[in-house]
Amino acid sequence: MNLKRNTPQAGIYKITNIIDGKVYIGGTRHLYRRKYHHFGMLKRGVHHAGRLQEAYDIYGRSVFRFDVIQTLACESEIKAIEQKYLDEYRAYEPQYGYNIAPLSESTKGVSCSEDKKALIGKANVGKVRSEEFKRRVSEFMRIRNLNASPETHRRWSEAQKKRGMTQKVKKIARKMGLKNRRFYDEHIIKMIEMRNMGISVIEIAKEFGMSATYFYELKERYENRKVVCPC
Repeated sequence: MNLKRNTPQAGIYKITNIIDGKVYIGGTRHLYRRKYHHFGMLKRGVHHAGRLQEAYDIYGRSVFRFDVIQTLACESEIKAIEQKYLDEYRAYEPQYGYNIAPLSESTKGVSCSEDKKALIGKANVGKVRSEEFKRRVSEFMRIRNLNASPETHRRWSEAQKKRGMTQKVKKIARKMGLKNRRFYDEHIIKMIEMRNMGISVIEIAKEFGMSATYFYELKERYENRKVVCPC
């Protein structure tokens, strides 16, 4: 099927390893974008499906084929039809496929390892977005907000409040003089003090404009420099 970049097409797809026949099954509202999203994550080594990522790292891009199984006229059918093919191909069983969960659009009960979290964080650090990309995201968010129900807006607002830092944490950080992207030893020491005070790494990272992974890197580098050689 010839997928068009600017024409949304809902459907069910599979990514097939042509060497061993294993598949990854998915459903989407935009087949073209989903295809390049998957292979973009695989190329960066941060795909959420661990078995698929491992196979990609071993075999490379050339052995994986993206095929549309079924196109759909109604987006509300995606979840049910995707589940049908997940069961048909048994894609969630390691001997047959790469899906990490047996239920459509669900990762319930599937944990993300610390290594995977670190990889995702590193892949996004320092990434520069083009003006065109920012414009497209802005337009997407504008349309999404217009179409969202009052209940959806309420849930978004509550989620945003939970993610935001508390005024208490901001006050502590500013008092310590840590609103700075260049971190020296005295800054790292104070960050560690904040962590020991019970402030979460995520909150600290948000205040300093860095990833949580980078906090651990700074801490590790600092502690390694302080190790005294016994020789």
